[in-house]
Amino acid sequence: LGRVRHYGLLFAIVVNFIPMMMETMDGPAHGGSDPRYPLLPSTTTYFYLDVVFTAVFGLDFAVRWVVAKRQRKFWAQLVTWIDVLGLLHLVGMVVMTYLLHWSQALISSVEKYLQLLRLFRIVRVTYMLRNVSGIRVLQATLLDVATVGYGDQVPDVTNPLAVVVATVAMIFGALYLAMPFAIIGIKYELTWRRFENVSRTTRSTLELHAALKAISIQPLHPQSNHANLHMHRTIGAIARLARLVDAYISIVRVLSL
Repeated sequence: LGRVRHYGLLFAIVVNFIPMMMETMDGPAHGGSDPRYPLLPSTTTYFYLDVVFTAVFGLDFAVRWVVAKRQRKFWAQLVTWIDVLGLLHLVGMVVMTYLLHWSQALISSVEKYLQLLRLFRIVRVTYMLRNVSGIRVLQATLLDVATVGYGDQVPDVTNPLAVVVATVAMIFGALYLAMPFAIIGIKYELTWRRFENVSRTTRSTLELHAALKAISIQPLHPQSNHANLHMHRTIGAIARLARLVDAYISIVRVLSL
């Protein structure tokens, strides 16, 4: 039973690594203007996958916590805190959303740092393989990931499992090394587009200022406002006088009849 749990947990960590790698690609989960992978899962799908894997790792951690005979020794182990850090991403999201009631903008600014804690799940693999010729396994894995292949260590071609593991390490290792370049490319594109929008707005503002400066403005005489006020009053008086004259003429016509 212990061996099944050991290899099952190792398999879950490796499978969890795949959506973590896919999540960094340009697609529905990112704001690239030209997504190259439109069939990749959305942000919601990645969230539910994270919930599933976190539940698996959390259940394993809870069982080990309960069955531990010496709690002080259990919490003094490095692997315990590696597991805790690997679970903090989803726990932190739940606390910020439902307990602290943070805004979505504030949660998004913190989430990108919490996501880095999931990498401790990969560190867990190193601990689980500590008794399996660790240095040689690590060296072989790094050579496969880097696609170097010096030839000093090769998988056993008669063992299908060894061939599959080596193939998966080479394929997903190359994709993992490409992740930083994808992230940098997307961020650069978004930053450049924001720069273009700001430049376009600034250029329009400067052109408007230049057009306004080109308009000639004639200064008014200090008494211009006073003259305009007198003219307005004179026109009003003439209009009232015209109405009185019209009324007087109408009365004269009526009396003459």
